[in-house]
Amino acid sequence: MSSLLQRLQNPEPERSKGSQSSRQPSQPSSSRGQTAGLDDIARQRRAELRDWMMERLLEHMEGHKLDRSPETRQLLAQRFQELYRESGVALTPSEQRVLFQEIEDELLGFGPLEPLLRDPDISEIMVNGPHLVFVEKAGRLIETDVKFRDDAHVMRALLSALSAHWVATLTANGPWWTLACQTAAG
Repeated sequence: MSSLLQRLQNPEPERSKGSQSSRQPSQPSSSRGQTAGLDDIARQRRAELRDWMMERLLEHMEGHKLDRSPETRQLLAQRFQELYRESGVALTPSEQRVLFQEIEDELLGFGPLEPLLRDPDISEIMVNGPHLVFVEKAGRLIETDVKFRDDAHVMRALLSALSAHWVATLTANGPWWTLACQTAAG
């Protein structure tokens, strides 16, 4: 079994081999601090599982058009279940649905922006960097908790989603990016 799968299945945080650090925890050793630490570990492990599954799903989907057609979604769901069973990680049905939705959004849509796009009250989405995403709701500008991993993740999400329907050219103009689009048909 791969090292990643072993880490995903191991509920304890990993420690560097050979280092018995005497470093003090950054938070007090209260149950709230311990819960926050465990939540961080769980979030990190879930992100590792998501990335591992996405890599394998992309390999499996090579040659298939990545669109939101019923056939593509069914193929993605079937392969997701196979990989989930192979991982040996225990998630609740609700956690599995959330994980699948994140992966589907990443592979077939605008990644972390998809939940915002599904919100009918949002009139505009502004991505000002991987960790700075704003929306406009009822005429008010609101900072969201949406995060991309890095600038490359922002570009991949936008270009892959746009390329399904548009021919896009992205160029850097100083601190700004210009996105020029035309329909794929035209």
